[in-house]
Amino acid sequence: MKAITLLLAVPMLSLFPVLAGAQAPETEISNLVERFFKGYVQTDENNKSDYDWTRSNPALTRDFKRAYVKYFDQFRKQGSLDSDPILEAQDTPETPYKATSISSNGDRATVEVTTAGWPGHVIRVGLVKTRGKWLINSINKINQ
Repeated sequence: MKAITLLLAVPMLSLFPVLAGAQAPETEISNLVERFFKGYVQTDENNKSDYDWTRSNPALTRDFKRAYVKYFDQFRKQGSLDSDPILEAQDTPETPYKATSISSNGDRATVEVTTAGWPGHVIRVGLVKTRGKWLINSINKINQ
C-alpha cells in the first residue's frame, strides 16, 4: 500500500512546482536583481571594469546590453559621465541593494531597488521572461 501511495504522490508533485522545489516568481526575480547589483558594486570596489562586466553579464537581455553600450558611447563622445547610469549616483553605497517592491504580470516584471545607505533613492528595474528564465531588460533610463 505504501508503494502505491508513493507512486501516486511523486507524479502529483510535478503538478505543483513550488512543492517540488521551484522558486516563486517574486523570489526568483528578487534573487536575480539583488545578485546583479551585488556583482555590479563589487566590480567597482575591485577596480574592475563595470562596463565590460555589464556587457558580458548573462542576467541581462541583448536589448539591454545594446542600449547600455549606446548610452555609454553617447556620453564618451561628450567627454564623460556625470554619474553611474546603473546606480544613478557618483558613489557606491556601503549597504547592499534590496528588491523592495516587485510587480509581475505574465512574462514582464518591474522591481524597485533601494539601499538603506541612501534613503529615498529608488532604482527601477524591468525584467522579461525569456525561454523560461527571467532577465533584466531595463534599469532606470537604460532601455526604457
